[in-house]
Amino acid sequence: MISVTCELMEQDAVSGKEFDTDTYGQLTDRLGRAFVRLGLERQPRDITPSLDAYLDHIGPAKVDAEPV
Repeated sequence: MISVTCELMEQDAVSGKEFDTDTYGQLTDRLGRAFVRLGLERQPRDITPSLDAYLDHIGPAKVDAEPV
């Protein structure tokens, strides 16, 4: 229910409605504490793209362009 409440609050914020940051902060803090009590831990992961993936993303026009 805490997660659902947070999601509804986020929906309101995106819609431009009033957003209570204090309540949102308290709810997310309690949600984090619940996860810790359940034994869940944050797992960092590497999201750095490889050079090949980056070059594919920017396309050949930018790779072949002269430096400014």
